[in-house]
Amino acid sequence: KSQKLALKLVELGPRLRLKLTKVERGLASGDVMYHAYVHKDPEEVKAQREKIAREAALKKRRREEQEENVRRKKDAIEEKREKKKRRQEERERRAMEELRGEALAAEESEESTDEESE
Repeated sequence: KSQKLALKLVELGPRLRLKLTKVERGLASGDVMYHAYVHKDPEEVKAQREKIAREAALKKRRREEQEENVRRKKDAIEEKREKKKRRQEERERRAMEELRGEALAAEESEESTDEESE
């Protein structure tokens, strides 16, 4: 009892020939180490690197400036809240003093009317 196995190979797609076109340092953010179509001399490469460094420094400076602006805005908002809270507490304190003053005046007037009736 022998068993026969049959394998059938099917080609899934066309054969591809790949050619290296571009090599970058990093992932879509670094400088180009090799390019098949664009050739630059060392001076151009140096100028491009300097430009990238300047742009990175400018971006960093802008980010720091923006963070400072956000911090300053948050501080101003917090200061405004504190001022409002102090004004509210002052109004409440004055209202309580006024009520206490009225209560004392009412007690004094009651005492004076009691003394007059006696």
